[in-house]
Amino acid sequence: MITSIYEISNEFAGDLAAKLIAGSNDSEGNPDAYQVVLKLLQDSYEVSLSHYEAISDVDPEAVPAKWASRKPMPNGAIQSAGMQKRERFLVIDSKGGAFPAWLSYSPTDFETQTFDRTEV
Repeated sequence: MITSIYEISNEFAGDLAAKLIAGSNDSEGNPDAYQVVLKLLQDSYEVSLSHYEAISDVDPEAVPAKWASRKPMPNGAIQSAGMQKRERFLVIDSKGGAFPAWLSYSPTDFETQTFDRTEV
């Protein structure tokens, strides 16, 4: 018998991911742990976002293969589901066209992201 969204979903909004990590189905179960985890999750997402923004900002004249030769993701970073999808596109599009489009035209704030269960 399915008892909660945590058992049937593979992607979670940031607040639900924080609750999953904190071991509470609601923020009232352990509000301190939930708030700490939510802040850590948001900070970790911001590390990833900054990483991708820095790559996107590199002048393609100076580094033509900036996406193919990008540095590894920094420690402590967590990728949203959208980031993971664009990473998979880099296998077939090493010029990285999907990332600049996502960074420029999609909402990238933490509140609009979902996070994959395995990444969480």
